[in-house]
Amino acid sequence: MDASTISIAISTISLLISFAVLLVHFKNRRTALYSFWINRNIHRYSASEATIVRSIQKEDSYIAHLVYFNPGSVASVLQSLTVYRQVKYKFPFLPFFIKDWEEIIAAKWWPTENPDDLDVKYVADEYANLYVEDYKDILVTLPSRVNLDVHRFHIKTNQGGFYLHSTESQTGTL
Repeated sequence: MDASTISIAISTISLLISFAVLLVHFKNRRTALYSFWINRNIHRYSASEATIVRSIQKEDSYIAHLVYFNPGSVASVLQSLTVYRQVKYKFPFLPFFIKDWEEIIAAKWWPTENPDDLDVKYVADEYANLYVEDYKDILVTLPSRVNLDVHRFHIKTNQGGFYLHSTESQTGTL
């Protein structure tokens, strides 16, 4: 055996190993793609969602009834809810370019099991309702009368946070 036959044998063996590694790579790529598609669908179907069901006018304020849905298999814990109002400008074309939000400090929220009980409560009184398996009713009291302002509700949970944009005209006032 001279050096050229040893060189050809080593080259042939390395070529066979390269083809084997390439086949393993294609198989793993397909498995990784299937795993990605499954995880993407699971994430898509388990994302939290909230909607405003109704608004109830009180004497000096109104109550927005939100429903928070948690379709995932892992329960979530409500951590905070912040309400913002869109700033109104003198010029009607500015909101197309600039959207500023101001926080409504006087807004109070509490999760509840009985959405017909409209007495203002504190989160400390209803702390057992912060744990959400399927859905949870959340009542938010806002100062002033029901209006057409755009509101932004920022809900934070242990699984992340999201925004809900709405006007009270979209929900229907009771």
